[in-house]
Amino acid sequence: MAPVADAGGAGPLRNARHEAFCRHYTGDHRRNASASYIAAGYSPKSARECASRLLLTNADVRRRIRELDDEALEAIRLHARDANERLGAIAAAKYTDYLDEDGNVDIQKVMSPELSPAVEYCLPVFDRDGVQTGWRLKLYDPMRALELLGLTAADSQPQGQNTQVLVIKA
Repeated sequence: MAPVADAGGAGPLRNARHEAFCRHYTGDHRRNASASYIAAGYSPKSARECASRLLLTNADVRRRIRELDDEALEAIRLHARDANERLGAIAAAKYTDYLDEDGNVDIQKVMSPELSPAVEYCLPVFDRDGVQTGWRLKLYDPMRALELLGLTAADSQPQGQNTQVLVIKA
């Protein structure tokens, strides 16, 4: 069954081959119109000319390509925001955040959604008799997280070169 566009014209195209062309063009074939045309099920004999004509003359195809590009861009923005949040949590984490009042690792704090992104690993520690005596906690490197966030200046850059610094305000 062919995909059906909604009443506003947004969404998948009614013509299944045109929709497939748009998805290949914005996806795996990365703006290669001929390869996208063939992957959509059209004949390879005149793929170059027909794909160009489809891109130039079909407004619905152009609109759908813009929609798919916008969706991909929004996903990239979302992933970048998630990455920045996680790197910020790593950079701000302290070992004391994970300890109970007796100075032992509190596994509930380690597993909490607010603190867990900074945990590289948390392993149980056993005595010679095989009885668990506590936990060994390792956090991700906060300096590396700052570097990835762009908050630290690279020492290797020559003087006078323009460097970009990302400033995050709480």
